[in-house]
Amino acid sequence: MLCPNCGKPFPPQGIYCVYCGASADKILNALTRAPKVNENMSSKAQLEFQKKRAEFNAAGKNATEVIEAILFAQSVELLLLKAPATACFSPLKETEVATKDNIYIVNGWVDSQNSYGAMIRTPFKISVTKINGEWKTISKIIPTSTAVGAKLAGNLIIGTVIATILTLISYFIIKSVI
Repeated sequence: MLCPNCGKPFPPQGIYCVYCGASADKILNALTRAPKVNENMSSKAQLEFQKKRAEFNAAGKNATEVIEAILFAQSVELLLLKAPATACFSPLKETEVATKDNIYIVNGWVDSQNSYGAMIRTPFKISVTKINGEWKTISKIIPTSTAVGAKLAGNLIIGTVIATILTLISYFIIKSVI
């Protein structure tokens, strides 16, 4: 077992790491809260990621880890689109990346065609990490705007049903009076 604090070997019966002084409790907590990786989505996105990275490097640019995280997140997002060939992602300068504990949270948008052929802009937020030199997907987070839009659409339907019922009740009351 390796100490997640310093990366040096940690003895199985140890109470403290002899290299950095981290306690066994801290090490066990760090190991048990390791992120869950979506292996299925990660393996499907690898081929597209390799193509994107090769294109980026062929353009004479050097792909840093942050750039690789963005390219991998875009590869994951392509798997979820109805028409991936029409995808146009946000420029790298407009794509936000937050880092925490070797996890990259990528926020961006993609313009692509929906099922009806209309171009729509969809925000995405995907968490990725690099494990043993290979990028992995941790989670695809549903954008707030999508969740809020779905809730508003549900409220609109409920409001329409209530208005229809009230109209029918009013109609029958007026009809019985006349």
